[in-house]
Amino acid sequence: MRALAVAVAAATIAVTGAGTVDAEPRSIHESIGIDTLGSADTSTLSKPTRKNVKDCSEAVVGANLENAILTGCNLTWVYLRNTNLAGANLEGATLSGAELEGADLTNANLNNATLYWAKIKGATLNNARLEGANLTKADLTGANLGGAELALAVMIGVDLQFANLAGANLTGAIINVASLNGA
Repeated sequence: MRALAVAVAAATIAVTGAGTVDAEPRSIHESIGIDTLGSADTSTLSKPTRKNVKDCSEAVVGANLENAILTGCNLTWVYLRNTNLAGANLEGATLSGAELEGADLTNANLNNATLYWAKIKGATLNNARLEGANLTKADLTGANLGGAELALAVMIGVDLQFANLAGANLTGAIINVASLNGA
């Protein structure tokens, strides 16, 4: 931990323009580009937009990832149980085998995401966008998918036991359910 603090203290941020200005980062998050505001517009201050982190290291259990931009992240087997991902952009992300039980994915963008074997039990996916997502063998037991956009999603062997699909759009989805409401 001490070595990390020394590395952060020594880190600089280059600002281009008329010249190069070196400035010491205010925090470790700033030094690696995490938790930065998208603009100085005061309307965004209550809901910061996170920078797209190439290694997706920000996606850790317990983190507040509301409105996070995690497009294309490889989050295979990641443990994000009960994590707040409301409004997050996970378009094209790989979440194969991910543990998302109880996670809040309200209004999240999971278009074209891979959720093969993902455990999404009891998760909230109200109004989430899952167009073209691969949910093969996913466990959505007790998940709330009310109003979710599942057009063209692949749902082969998915477990939808006690899941709420009220108002969900399943147009063109490929569905072969392993279990549906106790069946």
